[in-house]
Amino acid sequence: MPQPINAESSDLATPDYFDRIAETDDRTRRIQASFHAQILAHHRRLIPENSRVLEWGCGKGDLLRALQPARGLGLDFSPGMIAHAQRRTQADQPVEWRVANIETQPIDEPFDHIVGNFLIGYLGDIQRALENLHSAAHPRTRLVITSLNHLWLWPLRAAQKVGWVSPQPASNWLTSDDLVNLLELSGWEIVTHGTRQLLPFNVPLLTPFL
Repeated sequence: MPQPINAESSDLATPDYFDRIAETDDRTRRIQASFHAQILAHHRRLIPENSRVLEWGCGKGDLLRALQPARGLGLDFSPGMIAHAQRRTQADQPVEWRVANIETQPIDEPFDHIVGNFLIGYLGDIQRALENLHSAAHPRTRLVITSLNHLWLWPLRAAQKVGWVSPQPASNWLTSDDLVNLLELSGWEIVTHGTRQLLPFNVPLLTPFL
């Protein structure tokens, strides 16, 4: 498995780190609006509305709420992120938020889809985390994982310097083969995988083409 690459910030991916990010990332999220819109469109193609959806590493919950699940459970090990998610959720939305750690706290409730959106690189024990997901799955559950390609390492570091991306903690940069191997070792069958989102900005004609 690749070794963690030190980010520009000396912080590690801890709850305290993400608590701080929860209070300071509104500006960068606005700058990244096109990127997140593409991520949402990708998940909507895979996850029908009114599904039962579990999201690990949910952050402030924007993705899970937008998927409009019949039952949504958002989990994050950052109390600060969960507090923001709870404040942003309307009383009639069927979404619940909890503080939990994917590596130590399996969820014993079945879901149709389990989402890990840019979570996998921040985990210390990726295989254990993937194994823990089985307790939240039934035979037709789909696991939807997104992660970053190695090619984005230096563009992201440059974007941090100009304030377009929040300072990033140290993380694992996995190849597609690494991730496929870890999933198979953890008892998950690979249905499909690929690369997409070459341009994280909304440029008419060019972005849909890419």
